[in-house]
Amino acid sequence: MRRYNIKLHDKTTSGAFVTEGEPTTTHHGTPLAFIGAAIYCPTCKSTGIIVASGPRLPMSFMGKQAALENDLGMCKCRPTPRLIASQSTMSQSLDENALAAQGYTPTGVPLLRHHDEQITLRDRSTRRALANVQYRLKDSSGVIASGKTDWNGRTERIATDIAQRLTIEIVHSH
Repeated sequence: MRRYNIKLHDKTTSGAFVTEGEPTTTHHGTPLAFIGAAIYCPTCKSTGIIVASGPRLPMSFMGKQAALENDLGMCKCRPTPRLIASQSTMSQSLDENALAAQGYTPTGVPLLRHHDEQITLRDRSTRRALANVQYRLKDSSGVIASGKTDWNGRTERIATDIAQRLTIEIVHSH
């Protein structure tokens, strides 16, 4: 897998552009961008920064990690835009072993990891476990589990294929 370096003025998928580069490290005279460099998005009229996303080799200049194509341009647009390289002569190449070591398939897609969690409910003020309490666990698609906590205040185990945000509701009987 090859990922090209990002330079000053490169754009994102939303039309944002990189406004900051490292002047001491250039590609054909244009400063290279780095993780944390500023961007401006005329679409949502906001400023933001470049955030690392995806596999990469360790590469830094002046203590800054290199920005690569498909890193994120964190402006207010949703979905979060990705950076697009304007050049095709400076890049990183990651082989299957390097990708696998970072948790990616040979094409750079994150490997599915099984997430298995058990949540302990506690009283906010006393920190004591909430035993035998009715609860509901929800993800973005709706209720994925419900039941009563055990004597240690634990929910049933929840298994998902990807990491996701869960909402816990305590069910009060009336």
